Amino acid sequence: MSKDLQPLEFGELSWNDPDAVATSLRTMRAQLEARARLANEWYMARRRWFKRLSWGLRGAAVIFGLAGGIVPFVDQALQPLVDQDWQPLVHHLGYLCIALSGAALLANSALGLSSSWSRYMQTALRLQAALNTFQFDWAQIQLGIASTPGPDQTRQALQALKAFSQVLDEIIQTETDRWSVDLGESLRRLEALSQQQRGQDEAPPPPTP
Repeated sequence: MSKDLQPLEFGELSWNDPDAVATSLRTMRAQLEARARLANEWYMARRRWFKRLSWGLRGAAVIFGLAGGIVPFVDQALQPLVDQDWQPLVHHLGYLCIALSGAALLANSALGLSSSWSRYMQTALRLQAALNTFQFDWAQIQLGIASTPGPDQTRQALQALKAFSQVLDEIIQTETDRWSVDLGESLRRLEALSQQQRGQDEAPPPPTP
């Protein structure tokens, strides 16, 4: 698992002479590109974790669902062979499989596993696209610099670095906002299920004839 993202630390930059300016610009560029790559790795690593859990639960839902549909036929075929004491257990096994299938789908939805997997994948792709665009833009800036950057080239380079940093922050902030919304929806679904279960437990039993 990739380590968590940290704030940028450019250190002490110098703008006193052209050589120092070029070194400072290279330092800022390297830091921003490293941040973009680290963020991409961070989301890709977590995407794989959510993907495995989501696929596992959905696979379990399919398997239990198929088993729940097959059990009644197996029950009928085995009735002559199964002891009478075991027949109720075999009969209710199908209902248990269907319940487990629904529970797996419900867990995937309530925990937001599929949505998190999709959200992290989209964010990682956006980060990679932003890095690719910046690298092409930086190459164009370098074409306008003969040997050492002058004031105009320096301002242009700093503007490109600032814009790239803002794009990275926007992508990460957008994903964080979506995560907050998804988390709130998951908590509301869990609370609704909890209230529904409490209502069923507190309901009076049906009258006996």
